[in-house]
Amino acid sequence: MKQAMAIAAVVAVGLACGTAVAQPGGFGGGLGHGGGPMHGPPPPGALMLALDLDEDGELSAEEIAEAPVSLLILDEDGDGALSGKELKLPPKQGKPSPLMFALDVDQDGELSAEEIAAAAESLLALDQDDDGALSRKELMPPPPPARPCALMIALDLDEDGELSAEEIAVAADSLLILDQDGDGMLSKKELMPPPPPPPGQDGEAVDQDAEPVSEPAGASTAADRGWRGFGRTWRP
Repeated sequence: MKQAMAIAAVVAVGLACGTAVAQPGGFGGGLGHGGGPMHGPPPPGALMLALDLDEDGELSAEEIAEAPVSLLILDEDGDGALSGKELKLPPKQGKPSPLMFALDVDQDGELSAEEIAAAAESLLALDQDDDGALSRKELMPPPPPARPCALMIALDLDEDGELSAEEIAVAADSLLILDQDGDGMLSKKELMPPPPPPPGQDGEAVDQDAEPVSEPAGASTAADRGWRGFGRTWRP
């Protein structure tokens, strides 16, 4: 009996988790800011508008080489640097865009004259395929990590993303951790994915009294500072 329940539980994981990710509005879904479906990428920011001379949504080798000159089109006060206002950064941006992360070496939210002068070299930290240019994919921020569904959280005891024979064997018992009302069954509410973590670095709660994290010695490029590319965790 328990073996049958275990098999049914594993099948349920595949169906429930797959459905939740595939459906619009699920915890892996594709909703825009207003709760409706997304319609293409967001409009380019000031940096991309300045650097993408041919407006094709990518940065060619030539555009990257011209970056130190192109960026100065944003320099409204002529001081050779770019303030947050000149960069038109939103007041509460959270993690910066890949472009800003690559260019803003000291992560102060502005671009100094030295950072602008080194722009061409800094941008190549985003060049994952080493072709000397930046594709749309390379210019996109990595997606947020998908939250596992409730069934997988309960069954995957060692949190390795897989279900071993041992985990399947105890599936019936493991599922009861989700049974909040103790009725021996799992309702739709109990099968809902857990809520997202509170806002903060890498999903951790923000500690207002925490000391700022200093960069390791010699961390001078985006690659040194933790860029891990599209689809991977990055820690600006």
